[in-house]
Amino acid sequence: MSSGLLFNVGLLLVLTRFALAFLSVVAAAMTGRTSAGGLILIGPTPIVFGTDRRIMKLLVACSVALLALVFAFTVLAGR
Repeated sequence: MSSGLLFNVGLLLVLTRFALAFLSVVAAAMTGRTSAGGLILIGPTPIVFGTDRRIMKLLVACSVALLALVFAFTVLAGR
C-alpha cells in the first residue's frame, strides 16, 4: 500500500472517532444517564478505570482482546 493511502485511511479513522465521540456526548446529555471509563495499556499491563461495573467489564474484555491481537501479530511477524 502506498503511504498516501495509509495516511488518508488513518485520517478518516481519526475524524470518524471524533464524530462518534461528539454524537455519544450529545446522546448521553439527552438521556441524562452516562457512564465512562478508560483503558491505558503500558506494555502488556492494562490499567482500567470506570464509573460502573458494566463499563469496567467491557474494558477488561477489550484489553484482553487487544493483548491477544498484539501477541498474534508478534507471533506472525516472527515467521
